[in-house]
Amino acid sequence: MIKRLNFMAHKNSGIDGLVAVEGWIAKSFDPKLLELVKVRVSQMNGCAHCLHMHRRDALKLGETDDRLLLLNAWPESQLFTTRERAALAWAEALTQIAKSHAPDDVYDEAHANFTDDELVALSIGVAMINALEQAGDRLSATASGRSQARRRLTVCAFGRSGKLGSLEHGGQPYAPRRCQSLPGRPRPAPIR
Repeated sequence: MIKRLNFMAHKNSGIDGLVAVEGWIAKSFDPKLLELVKVRVSQMNGCAHCLHMHRRDALKLGETDDRLLLLNAWPESQLFTTRERAALAWAEALTQIAKSHAPDDVYDEAHANFTDDELVALSIGVAMINALEQAGDRLSATASGRSQARRRLTVCAFGRSGKLGSLEHGGQPYAPRRCQSLPGRPRPAPIR
């Protein structure tokens, strides 16, 4: 197994620039909605570390477990506002840009729900989470290590809350499989 680079551990102007952009985004866009978008993008990218981190941050900002559990199926859920739906659709289109080409109807809906400045901040926020996940995930762990970590964080269908698809132990909604414990955490007790 080849040890890979932890790019965030290196101090240089590129990393400082990424940190500065993240600081600007935090001041320029609704933080709760941005965390919701980051969780969705992390689901799409399969980044277990980011899913855990952004879920925790979203909960601190007042997001609910129910909405986070249904985030993977947001188009079918009535729990999301028109504004949130526009942000999530735009985030998905940008995350899958090679496939989606950011369709006009998705852009039009986003532009109808956000000011120009907000749409710029949202777009840069999506680009940043994608860049950080891609660089961090690809540079910092071996391919087998990434897949093992993803499996550990996505195989648990029930967390301590007892809800199907609970993210408490990193399980993704609608992916029930045999529960395994996360590194350093006890295996969840069976629900009775």
